Amino acid sequence: MATRAGSSAPPAPRNERLLVGSMAVYGLVLAGLALYRGVELTPSVVAIAAALVGVLALRRHLPLREWIPFVAIALAYELIRGFEAAITAMVHVVGIIDVERWLLGGTIATAILQAAFPPTHPPGIVATLATVIYVLHVPLPIVVAAYLWFRHRPVFGDYVAALLLLSMAAFITYVLLPVAPPWWAAAHGFIPGPGGHPLITYLQPPAFTAIVNSAGLDGHALFALAFGDISPDRLASFPSIHAAYPFLAYLFARRVLGRSRWLVLAYTLAAWFSIMYLGDHYLVDVLGGIAYAAAAYWLVAGCPVGGRSLCSADGRPALSRWLPLGGRDGGASGRGRQPAQ
Repeated sequence: MATRAGSSAPPAPRNERLLVGSMAVYGLVLAGLALYRGVELTPSVVAIAAALVGVLALRRHLPLREWIPFVAIALAYELIRGFEAAITAMVHVVGIIDVERWLLGGTIATAILQAAFPPTHPPGIVATLATVIYVLHVPLPIVVAAYLWFRHRPVFGDYVAALLLLSMAAFITYVLLPVAPPWWAAAHGFIPGPGGHPLITYLQPPAFTAIVNSAGLDGHALFALAFGDISPDRLASFPSIHAAYPFLAYLFARRVLGRSRWLVLAYTLAAWFSIMYLGDHYLVDVLGGIAYAAAAYWLVAGCPVGGRSLCSADGRPALSRWLPLGGRDGGASGRGRQPAQ
């Protein structure tokens, strides 16, 4: 029987298993890195890890437990803070620049975009809009989830599962293969321009500061807080979750929206432009984010292309080969059940 939109019900078995399984894998990766790199865990990191374990242990007894994966994702990302020194010591800089230049004929995407829209002081309209779009990355997954939760509850289960897979895969990549973003590489002399000056300008700090100052607040202090003190990992360039999250939202918008899905696609394209123009990501990072999002979507729901579905041989989503799909999120219930003909 269909569940009334907005009502509370237990999460699907698949999402329960995904939540615990992905967090277990993530925890093992972090523990292995801690042993390998000799990471000293601070009390704050231990407290965050304990909070994550508590959330996972009590998830069945918490209100609105369908939203627990979002709490788990936030805590999992915060755990990276304790590995900052080890990540910085392993950071990759030159390799991704070489790949970017190979793709773009000897230059990088940020340089191309900033040549087309030259940076100004104070920041111009392009940099300002790009910064606003960048900041929207934070509430976007929650807004999309809220819409699906109220209007398309079966799809909400698939969306949360895909977001969880995408986020955990990205976080594991960040700690095992940390990649410096363009602004960091330019500031450290890896992307020189004429006269020895950096080839690109990091536009996000001045644009963000100008926006906040216009509201009568201290832009410099708020930028340092939001992108320095609060951000657990500023060297999380590849894959770009700023590119992946909007694209994942678009993939699900295709399932539930009509013409308005093109607005989601427009935002997605604007987000890709913004993160490259500001100097936060390479084109390679964007392509990586697209690949991670597409893989997560395909594994969870099967990716519809041209009226067909990239599913397993029995017609069910690929992930159902090893995780049962609960009836609440649109899949077949139980292991081995055949799809309806």
